[in-house]
Amino acid sequence: MYKYIISGINGNTGTLLKDKFLNYETYSNNMQSSDADIFIHLAAKTTGSYTEIIESNIYYLSQIIDFCKTQNIKNIIFFSAISINTHTDLYNTSKLLAEQMLKASGLKVLVLRLPMILTQESNNGILNRIANQLINNEDIILHNANKAFNNFIDINEIYNFINTYTFIKEYERINLASNNDWTLEKVVEFLKIKLNSTSNITINRDDFPYFNVCTQKAIKEYSYTPIDNAEKLSNWVKTRKK
Repeated sequence: MYKYIISGINGNTGTLLKDKFLNYETYSNNMQSSDADIFIHLAAKTTGSYTEIIESNIYYLSQIIDFCKTQNIKNIIFFSAISINTHTDLYNTSKLLAEQMLKASGLKVLVLRLPMILTQESNNGILNRIANQLINNEDIILHNANKAFNNFIDINEIYNFINTYTFIKEYERINLASNNDWTLEKVVEFLKIKLNSTSNITINRDDFPYFNVCTQKAIKEYSYTPIDNAEKLSNWVKTRKK
């Protein structure tokens, strides 16, 4: 059984992920030693000043890379963001730079480019914005409603992938997301029912920028199997903060 060391364990994602592992320890700045096999790096700052984001997402990562090398921790899993493909803000630029730092580190690296993670947090991501509107029974205008929408993921899907990954490659980058068999309209209508909402949903037929997460590599090369959308969205509605 692998032993893991995890940074960012008290964040929205870390709080859920840590409960999945039986053998892990928490990384801290003053840590002197570790006998872990795999470092999972979750810690990141999404907003803030230039200095805050760079210190958190770049300098802190550099510290972790050095720690892994001194402790002979050869494998690292990095939680990146699928938004790298569509946004050029400071946060996404820092994630892209971090990926390059890891590629040059000499460690065995798994980069997971992830969409919105279904956590208890209720203020981040498109589905939280929609869920909050539904809870408040607000009118909703949907763009690209008839297109496949898989830009969200459950913590169990992430854990299942990590748990079976074997670090055969020196550097691997994988997109993970939900099945793309539901349209955005179907997702919203499902959430409307689950939240007992009376919101009116209007479909805007104009063209708006849009992308879907490609998970073919994960499916073909690693037998990635997303969880049924109805199951994970139902669980999310029950656990997210109101």
